[in-house]
Amino acid sequence: MLRIVPAAVAAALLVGCQSASNQNAGTPITLSDADKAAVEASVRLHMKDPYSAVFGNMFAVRDSSGVMHVCGYVNGKNSFGAYIGDQPYLVSGAPGAFTFGGVGGQESATFLVQQSCWNKGITI
Repeated sequence: MLRIVPAAVAAALLVGCQSASNQNAGTPITLSDADKAAVEASVRLHMKDPYSAVFGNMFAVRDSSGVMHVCGYVNGKNSFGAYIGDQPYLVSGAPGAFTFGGVGGQESATFLVQQSCWNKGITI
């Protein structure tokens, strides 16, 4: 019983920290087909085999300054020609001027991209 209490307290503290850091999350928006194509093009530029990219759902928000942030998952081939599995990505900006924020891969990179998406108000 004594071990459960510290774990419950730690979990409650973490939940409190997460909700506080996400107070400035953007407003969810629906992407047009052109927006989706621009996001895909931005992500493909950073892949080993851009033509192999398979995109899943995309989630987008617009922040208070009007910047669009898009997160989702992409699966692509590695140097050996094998699909590596879904990896999270983040793209920010505006169609035609998107800035690539990153794509997962190794555990630490995946965590950072997911955390960045969460900080923008997107849970993937």
